[in-house]
Parts: sequence; C-alpha cells; structure tokens
Amino acid sequence: MPIGNRREFLAELRRLKFDDPEDQASLEELYAVLNESPDPFSRKSFPCHVTASGLLLDVRGERLATVWHAKSGRYFEPGGHCEPGDVTVLDAMWRELEEETGVTWQQAMLLCVYPVHVEKHPISPHGDEPAHIHYDVRYALKLREEFNPPGVYWVALDAISEPGLRRAASLARQWVFR
Repeated sequence: MPIGNRREFLAELRRLKFDDPEDQASLEELYAVLNESPDPFSRKSFPCHVTASGLLLDVRGERLATVWHAKSGRYFEPGGHCEPGDVTVLDAMWRELEEETGVTWQQAMLLCVYPVHVEKHPISPHGDEPAHIHYDVRYALKLREEFNPPGVYWVALDAISEPGLRRAASLARQWVFR
C-alpha cells in the first residue's frame, strides 16, 4: 500500500534535524527504510514500518493528550498504523486521532505541515506478528478551543516521564506560539 509520493515524504522529513543523537539516528534509519523497503507504510511490512501519531496539545500548549493502549498497558499519544485508504502519513495521523479521541480536523489545528519528530519503537511479538520496529512519525497539533474529549488523559508537559515523548512534546510546543 504505497502512501502518496515517497519522494515528497522524504523531502518533508529532510526538514528535520534533531539535537538528540537518538532522535537523529531514528530519522536517518527511517530514510534508509523509505529508500529500501518495498512498502514501508504497510503494517505487514517486517522487520519495520512507519506509524503516525498526533502530539495534540491543549489550547494553551501546556498539556499533551494521551490515550490508553490496552495491548501495552500504557498511555500513549494518539496514533497508529497507516491503512490502505490513507493517501499520506498525515492522513493516517488525522484518522487515528479521530478514531482514538473523537477529535476532528475542525476541532484541532495542525501547527506544522510537516512532522516535528520521529522515534523508533521496538514492538514485541503479538499474535501472528513477529517482533518488529515502528518508526513513529509525529505531527504537532493543538485544540482550537478548550474541551475534554472522552477517553483522553491530559498530561502536563513537564510531567511526561518517557524521554522521547517529552522531547517530542517540547518540539510540538515550540510551534504553539509561532
């Protein structure tokens, strides 16, 4: 399931440069995946594939929306796999955001038209899926007006414990006041 134009997506990613060496390494690995994998956007592409997430901030840019993921038993930012109907990775992010939070593009504002963060996540075997890697492409958004979507757990940015997500949320917040 090729999503959009791979060359255009690579051009979007090439706008990114991270100070954190781990983030930069994830980005450079993703370049290789996009150049070498026959279908890097398919959830059936192993040993790795692209996923899409939304770093949804509240109106003031002080809290990040997270949702409970039963399979892992943890809260994460809304996001997930690309699907055949997604034309772009950004489309996948919007679809996942709405599926997981009920928030639509009319209720949230995209803060940057290209991704603001990429992170590599090892995924344990589950069912008939082997262990594999997700390259999570993260977009920055904020609510247009204050409301509390059902199922969303808001986390203050300074209370985010996972280092990669804390860095990503900080990058998203930089776009709130531009």
